[in-house]
Amino acid sequence: MTYVPGHQQTTLASEYFQSYSVVGLLALVGVLFVAAAFGGGRLLRPVVPTPEKLLTYECGVDPVGEGWAHTQVRYYVYA
Repeated sequence: MTYVPGHQQTTLASEYFQSYSVVGLLALVGVLFVAAAFGGGRLLRPVVPTPEKLLTYECGVDPVGEGWAHTQVRYYVYA
């Protein structure tokens, strides 16, 4: 094992953490970009809830009954 003086040891450590700081900075920029995109979309979208928007849509057929129904598993096993 080679002896490394204290000054060089701190230089090696600072270079090591400096390389990771670039990765951290890029990750932070990515997170901020995604947050800005979601925030911009939330601010720019129209928010006008109407009964038509709140109605469940199923392939053009008006919904009948409750929004929850029991599904038969045997159909999926057969398919």
